[in-house]
Amino acid sequence: GGAAFFEEEWIGRTIRFGDASDGPAVVVSMPDIRCVMINLDPETAAAEAGLLKAAVRLNQNRAGVYATVVRTGNIRVGDALFLS
Repeated sequence: GGAAFFEEEWIGRTIRFGDASDGPAVVVSMPDIRCVMINLDPETAAAEAGLLKAAVRLNQNRAGVYATVVRTGNIRVGDALFLS
């Protein structure tokens, strides 16, 4: 992992959105193993092979995490996030 991939430290933890204790929440479940899609610019579709190579070299081909919704609800711009 390392500082660049801090989100992996959240695995097994809950992210809650908003101030209410019964607001929407997700549990971070596992690291995201990347494929060649990480190389594509989402706006232009231009490929940059260095992105996947960097993920392989720096973090065993992982970048990002998956999460499972454990409580649904509305999330608004500006809502606070809580990690527990």
